Amino acid sequence: MSRRWGWAGLLVVLTIAVYIPALSAGFIWDDDVLLTENLLVRTTSGLGQLWIPSKTIDYYPVTWTSFWIEYRLWGLDATGYHVTNILLHILGALLVWQILERLRVRGAWFAALLFAIHPVNVESVAWIAERKNTLSLVFYALTVLYFLRDNRRSDWIAVGMFLLALLSKTAGVMLPAVLLLCSWWQRGTIHRRDLFRTIPFFALAAVFAAITLWSQSWATGSGAAIDRSLVFRLGAAGHVFWFYLFKAIAPVRLMAVYPLWNFDSPGLVFWLPTFSAGAVLAVGWGFRKTWGNAGVFGLVYFGLMLFPVLGILNAPYSGRSPVVTDHLQYLALIGIVSLVAAGLTKLPAPVRLSLGVAIVLLFGVLTWQRAVVHQDQEKLWTDTLAKNPAAGKAHFMLGVVYEKRRDFEAAITHYQAALQLNSNTATVHNNLANTLAKLGRRAAALPHYAEAIRLKPNFPDAQRNWANALSQSGQHAAAIPHYTAALQLNPADAQAHNNLGVALAAQQQLPEACRHFTEAARLEPGNSEFRDNLAKCRQAGQ
Repeated sequence: MSRRWGWAGLLVVLTIAVYIPALSAGFIWDDDVLLTENLLVRTTSGLGQLWIPSKTIDYYPVTWTSFWIEYRLWGLDATGYHVTNILLHILGALLVWQILERLRVRGAWFAALLFAIHPVNVESVAWIAERKNTLSLVFYALTVLYFLRDNRRSDWIAVGMFLLALLSKTAGVMLPAVLLLCSWWQRGTIHRRDLFRTIPFFALAAVFAAITLWSQSWATGSGAAIDRSLVFRLGAAGHVFWFYLFKAIAPVRLMAVYPLWNFDSPGLVFWLPTFSAGAVLAVGWGFRKTWGNAGVFGLVYFGLMLFPVLGILNAPYSGRSPVVTDHLQYLALIGIVSLVAAGLTKLPAPVRLSLGVAIVLLFGVLTWQRAVVHQDQEKLWTDTLAKNPAAGKAHFMLGVVYEKRRDFEAAITHYQAALQLNSNTATVHNNLANTLAKLGRRAAALPHYAEAIRLKPNFPDAQRNWANALSQSGQHAAAIPHYTAALQLNPADAQAHNNLGVALAAQQQLPEACRHFTEAARLEPGNSEFRDNLAKCRQAGQ
């Protein structure tokens, strides 16, 4: 037991060591949307709403609740959130070690260590909003561990753990199939009893898959993705499979946004990745009685956990080219590191030790470097542009960075670069218009507001911002319809109520103005500006 605690301690120490840069990191990517500026997290009354599907972008209430709790502990100090993410990642790795040992996979501890310090996982650990991954892994691992105990009480505990996992993130919706794969690995076949035991897991997976597809459609305001034939999607999936496999084995040139593939004119080469993946699995299956079973187990697990993001499903988040990003293979990566670790055990001891140490040192350095890149927005998106100059997302995010610094000219440059790469993004048009308006260039801003609304009609912020620009230039009558449209889309926008009241008062529509000042003060009773405007309106109306 003391020996096991020693190995566990070594894994913990090495993982913390490579993630030291993340401890001093700030908020990045969409941490503002999901945490720092999320009223449901910041307000006491928001806890209940976090559990209502239509109130959040994704229905991951356990993850959002963890943010709600931590916000009460350390507010906007990012360090606490990073510590939690690192600890959850370590706990997940330790549980993976236990699962692999239970499955009698050789090199189980080393596989867990490789997973813990793998550079691909930095995006899931150092990005606070990806708590979705680190938290869900803990529950997924507990699901497998309890299922492997193979008794009725443990089976029901496993179902409960799986429910918590899905409520943290639905990325592991394929876990019921993985449970059957584990049964095959242990006994060489899948019995009828195995199928019966997994029925509750498949039922939960089906429910949450439907919820995810619905919430994605609701959040994006769109229905199905671009209609591509199933045959085409199977061909594209091969590219995604091999991309993730390569990054798992050789985690080099990692970046926040990868270049898109051009699949507009697929030729013979387009189909080779899918055919080769099938051929590798077929060979492994043919030799499953000897050396091939481990390869089949690891690669099938890898493919199963990647299945929702391979692009085979014509889901709302799919497009003309599959989108790949490091955090999407967080759970799937376990299959590949397990194969690598098991393969190393076949080598002579001196070679095994030397190669193992070399891999740990290499991964440690790469992970440290990626953790440094993830310390703040500017580092992350500058690194992305250096590797992928066509990343419009990186230009947009750098524009946000410079806008917050009040370096408006630099922000405009990046927003314009983002639009040159993709002119059909409503948020970029809105932000560019806001920045132009701050510089007093309201005439130049108005067309971008109009384009943002054309691209995304249900965009309340753009309507309100457009109205603000009109009102600030004295065009109060023209601003009123846009404030009204913004409030139809978001009736709880206190600032829009207040600003509409100002525009109405300027038009001498005092009763209506007072009504909106009253609503603004009701929504934000602590705002002195709203209360003062209401008092002045009532006094002027007497």
